[in-house]
Amino acid sequence: MKYSRSWCVSWTGLALVTAACSSVTHAQGISALYGRRLGSDQLQTLGVGSRSVAMGNAFSAIANDASATFWNPGRLGFLSNREFMIDYRSVFEADATLTTKTNTPDVFKPGNRAGKPQLGFASLVFPVGAEKEHQFVGVSYTLGGYLKLREGFNRSKTDVPDGSGIAGNNITVTQTGTTDLLVRNSYLTVAYGKLFDKKQFEGIMKRFLPKKAKLPGQLGVGIGIFFVDQEFSESTVGTQVSPGQTVSINDTPISARGHGVGVSAGLAYDPSDKWSFGLSYRSATTLSGLDATSTTPTTFNTETPERFTFGTAYILPKLHGQYIVSGELQVFSAANRKLVNGISSQLDRRRAVTNFHLGFEYTPKSVPVFWDTKHANRYSVPVRFGFHTNENAATIYTNADSVFSFGLAFQQLYDPDDSGIEERKFDPVTKTYKPTGRVSKVTKGVRYSFEPTVELQTSSGSLTYTLTGRATF
Repeated sequence: MKYSRSWCVSWTGLALVTAACSSVTHAQGISALYGRRLGSDQLQTLGVGSRSVAMGNAFSAIANDASATFWNPGRLGFLSNREFMIDYRSVFEADATLTTKTNTPDVFKPGNRAGKPQLGFASLVFPVGAEKEHQFVGVSYTLGGYLKLREGFNRSKTDVPDGSGIAGNNITVTQTGTTDLLVRNSYLTVAYGKLFDKKQFEGIMKRFLPKKAKLPGQLGVGIGIFFVDQEFSESTVGTQVSPGQTVSINDTPISARGHGVGVSAGLAYDPSDKWSFGLSYRSATTLSGLDATSTTPTTFNTETPERFTFGTAYILPKLHGQYIVSGELQVFSAANRKLVNGISSQLDRRRAVTNFHLGFEYTPKSVPVFWDTKHANRYSVPVRFGFHTNENAATIYTNADSVFSFGLAFQQLYDPDDSGIEERKFDPVTKTYKPTGRVSKVTKGVRYSFEPTVELQTSSGSLTYTLTGRATF
């Protein structure tokens, strides 16, 4: 038997039995979540790429890989080669239990865990036009937001009126079961970026600056269009127990999909080899196909917020490697604020928030590997650290969260100027690699990197990970 989670008591002969009488709406099924705390907000704040995630998502100023389609299309023109990137990541999932009893305060116990790994990002970027024009196009898929909740419920109700005027029968009805909720935002992005090198940039700025004034550096500009797909589903199963009767609870599953289109734009300015600046914008979108206007409130989300980012990075080359310190502000607009009959119709009713991001990377010049002793400086193992805040944008999330991240990469070096990689030979006496005076051309062919990263959410103490593979060719 299939019943919804509603309460009533009927009088049959000399016995009182329970039955499910009326259908519960979708909003009623999830209404217990309002005001609860389900952990970190992940519907709009997921990052992409192990390098950016490891550096606290402070990446719009230094997005010099295929993830530029997501972070800042203005950085696309700074790339030197075709590149393919793919990453898999685990995403937080919420486990919560809600216990309610007559004349007893509700008991809500939230919990978080790392879910199964899934495709988080895939991108292909490639040059268009003449090589000297520094123009690139990128196509990418992004898991831009994710909320998965399993709510376990244990409800007991005593002295339920039976609808016939007879009450106070001391009958207890108990419902136990689970409600599963899934919201997933996916983005398909096509972006274009162009770099104006130092000479071109100087020629452009001459039109706006006084004759003797100069503004050094190079400028990248980019635009993009993205298509959003939001998947929503909810289902409930359980058991209702009353004197002399046990029935199953199996609400009709609810599912919906919404679609929208938006635009993105970005600027990237490198005044010197030591400084980089990035500015990017992603528009809000309205998702069609989701019901948020009926007289019965729903919990579908019909909007994604705007995102503004401003980042800067300081790059300090040293004798034994390169150091990068980056910082970024990410601002998200309010979204899903519409009310129906004075009640919020959105599960993800968001306020405007600002998050701060900080990242650090150390890239040693080279490391020896046992399978390629001929080229001791062909490989490198960057080390990355990051931190960022995750402010509460909706009432169902933790008030605020702090996220710490750490990552490594094993990457094959390449020289975009085609000057080659210096050959070295191991000296068993000094136990060091010494230059041979020869240079190998390694810029042709496929160069790869493998990049694992972990993140720690302080609100729950849970760890998630991101694994990225990158190929440049």
